[in-house]
Amino acid sequence: MKTQTTQITPLKISLALFALSLLATSQAQAAVTLKQVQAVGSNRVDLALDAKVHANQVQTDFFNDTIQITLKDANIYPAKILNLSSHEASKVFAYQYAPRVVRIRLTVGKNAEAYRAATQVAANGKSVSIT
Repeated sequence: MKTQTTQITPLKISLALFALSLLATSQAQAAVTLKQVQAVGSNRVDLALDAKVHANQVQTDFFNDTIQITLKDANIYPAKILNLSSHEASKVFAYQYAPRVVRIRLTVGKNAEAYRAATQVAANGKSVSIT
């Protein structure tokens, strides 16, 4: 039985590198950037982004005294801190958690689980509202 060998030519290497660069470029362009964190009234926080965010990019968790919203395929620079005086939450902290993951943490005065039923996180075009 004959064994065939595949030769790696400079053309094949160039094509593979080109394909990888296209893939990396398309993934980098897919990320949204969190531009602004703003309190609206006494029970809403709005997140303004530079591109449309989809519901499947947003995850909400409740633990200790924190309501945490995770945005996938997103970035932020610099981190943003918003101190709230007339709000259920006392502080909002938005930061880059991983290369394509942004976390927004709302600090509440008691166990965050108490807010689970009443908390709504909605992705609306280029914004996310937390009520």
